[in-house]
Amino acid sequence: MFNRMSGLPIREILSVGWMPSRLKSYYYRYWKRYDIHKSVRFGLGSVIIGRSVTIAAETQLGMLSILRGRQIAIGPRVKIGSFSVIDTPSLTIGEGTRIGNQVVVGGLQTPKSALHLGRNCILMEWSFVNTTLPVTVGDDVGIGGHSLLFTHGLWPNAFEGFPVNFGEIKIEDGAWLAWRVSVLPGVTIGSQSILSSDACVTKDIPPRSLAAGVPAKVLRENGSYIAQAGHDQNRIRLANLLNEFVEWVQFNGGQATHLSDRTTEICWGDRPDRQAKIIQPDEHNNCYTELSPGDLFLSLRQIPEERRQAIEATRSSWLDLEAKERSITGNALTDELEEFLRRAGLRLLKYDHYRRDMT
Repeated sequence: MFNRMSGLPIREILSVGWMPSRLKSYYYRYWKRYDIHKSVRFGLGSVIIGRSVTIAAETQLGMLSILRGRQIAIGPRVKIGSFSVIDTPSLTIGEGTRIGNQVVVGGLQTPKSALHLGRNCILMEWSFVNTTLPVTVGDDVGIGGHSLLFTHGLWPNAFEGFPVNFGEIKIEDGAWLAWRVSVLPGVTIGSQSILSSDACVTKDIPPRSLAAGVPAKVLRENGSYIAQAGHDQNRIRLANLLNEFVEWVQFNGGQATHLSDRTTEICWGDRPDRQAKIIQPDEHNNCYTELSPGDLFLSLRQIPEERRQAIEATRSSWLDLEAKERSITGNALTDELEEFLRRAGLRLLKYDHYRRDMT
């Protein structure tokens, strides 16, 4: 059976949307029996409508955001912007993924209609995703604003010989679609491929390709546009980022000082959770004896599990840039630095790596 995208759920917005976040959470958890973590935050006017709904820790729904579907599964630390509408029978979103303001997902629906977004993706403002057939997006995928994804295309009469196209869309891990990219039905975009602004993708793009134009054509292949990133280069990149972070803290009224090439002291206001040291490892990837409660251990190299536990035993937190993971423990400073690192494309997992260890 085919259904059009339903209209706005006015009754739910008027009866539930006005509730403050805590009351709305209580309503969904105990009245609707949705599996929603108590740390989830709801904006004014936001509503969820579904048969089976699971939303994990630290997820945020913006003002007047609407989620509607039969099966809804949202991972931890997901952010959905204000005035966004997602209306599709099956919806899954992985940890750390962000959906901007005024994004619309829906359209003509079928039993196969679905949107599956992986971990640490972004779907930016004013984009439209048609989910007549499944749209499957891998991990670490960026989709710029004003982008349009269509799994069906029709208007002229097929019985008069005009083409009618239906086909699912797949976007593989690490791909980046710049602003105003259009993707037509049946297209697969390979991993780590880049589509330039205003491209119109009418056929498959191979992995690790750079493409542009209308229709989009591959300009460079086999990752030839990707620069080498060795440890020495990354150490310099991280040092530059920390210098920028110090400037950012000072710009916002805090105090930040490089005590050494491995230690930066932050004092950002009167809150204890914004006063700590950022400590980088020595040449042997050690410095745990220097950690005090609330400090942050920042490592370019992967931190072994036993060392992660040793750090946490001091009531400190850690960021592992090679593994792209972070500790569940942390404070406002940990969160602030993690967010700052996103400007270099570093996106970390907080929960999913623990879940993998348990499976």
